Amino acid sequence: MKMLDDQISSAFSLLALLLVFVIGYFAAFLPLVQDVLDKDIPDVEADRRGLISRLRAYRILVGGLLILAIMTGIVLGPLTRRVIVAISFSGPFPTIEAGLLLVDVMLLATVAMTVWLWVRIWRRVRTIRGSA
Repeated sequence: MKMLDDQISSAFSLLALLLVFVIGYFAAFLPLVQDVLDKDIPDVEADRRGLISRLRAYRILVGGLLILAIMTGIVLGPLTRRVIVAISFSGPFPTIEAGLLLVDVMLLATVAMTVWLWVRIWRRVRTIRGSA
């Protein structure tokens, strides 16, 4: 188990910055997108096109974030699989292993929320186009 803990620690030292960017980027990006999603549909056609353009740009950025989160999960996948196979509930609490599993849960939540946000942006664009 000590060898697995060392591998997790090494992986975290390499992936910590990436995880901060993925989760931090989502946290910083969400209020901006939410603000645009809550805007009223403009009456002027040029303003509607501008809002649609801004939403499309956000959709591309959200898609990039989704890809980055999935890739991070793929990188952590083999190590997570090893932790799940090796986890034991007898003996001392496996803090490092539990930490890795919590990171996986946060990544899954980030992926789910990013997909939800992408769908909301897509629906909003369709709604704005339909109101023209």
